[in-house]
Amino acid sequence: MSDWDGLAWLVVLLAANAFFVAAEFAVIAAKRSQIEPLANGGSKRAKTSLYAMEHATLMLATSQLGITVCSLLILLVSEPAVHHLLEGPLGALGLPEAAVGTVAFILALIVVSYL
Repeated sequence: MSDWDGLAWLVVLLAANAFFVAAEFAVIAAKRSQIEPLANGGSKRAKTSLYAMEHATLMLATSQLGITVCSLLILLVSEPAVHHLLEGPLGALGLPEAAVGTVAFILALIVVSYL
C-alpha cells in the first residue's frame, strides 16, 4: 500500500471513529421527553432513538467497540505511511540510519495516537 493510500485510510477511519463517538454522545445526551412525542407522532427516527435509549448499555458497548477497532486500524494502517514519510526529512538532518527509523517510528506513533 502506498503512503497516500495509508493516509486516505487514516481519514476514512477517523471519520468512522468520529461517527461512533457521536453515536455514543447522542445516546447519553438525548432527552426522552423530547423524543417520545415525536415517536408517538410516527417519526421513524424518533422510534429508532427510543430503541437506542432503551438499550443504552448495548449501544454504548457497540460504540466503544467501534471506537476501539477504528483506533487500532488507524494505528495499523497509517503508522507505516507516516513513518515512511518522516524518514526522508529525518535522514536529511544527518541522523544515523538506525536512529532515523527509531525516531520516525516514535514520531509516527505520537502523531497517529494524537489523532
